[in-house]
This record gives sequence, structure tokens and C-alpha cells, in this order.
Amino acid sequence: MIILTIIQLGYYALSLVERNLFMELKMRFHSDMIIILLNFIISLIFIWFNWKKLPYSRSKKIDNTLMMLFLGIIGMWIWLPNQKELEKLKKNTD
Repeated sequence: MIILTIIQLGYYALSLVERNLFMELKMRFHSDMIIILLNFIISLIFIWFNWKKLPYSRSKKIDNTLMMLFLGIIGMWIWLPNQKELEKLKKNTD
């Protein structure tokens, strides 16, 4: 997810700084479609992990899924459990 974030921030920065190169990448290599595809794949992996591997309630899983879908990369960063949440999940599964 770090790599995806760096790619997206770099792409947006390039669109602001170097307009000609940005348009060349977009027209010749369809870079916008590649980034959308990468984002879609990472989102699907995170949603699968949320539904299959985490011991959350159904309503919490639905909330997490909606957050990841509608907020994109920001929602994925917000969703990631921190160390305290991981310890709590470990205690609940034991």
C-alpha cells in the first residue's frame, strides 16, 4: 500500500508540475488506467482480508468495506489496524 500511495502522489504531483510529460504518459501508456487498476486490485485484496480473515462483526465489516470503497487510498490507510487494535483482536480470538 505504501508503493501505491507513492505512485498516486507522484502521478498527481507530475500532473501539476510537468503537464506535457503527464499528457504523454496518459495518452501513450494509459497511465491513468494502470493506476486505477492497481488501486482496484489492492482494494479487492483489502476487502477480501476484511471479510475472510478479521473477526469483526458483520456491521463493522460493512462499515470498513464502504470506507475503503468510497475513500480509496485514504480509506485504506484509515482502515489499517494499529498495534493496540491488533492486540485486542488477538485476545478476542484466543
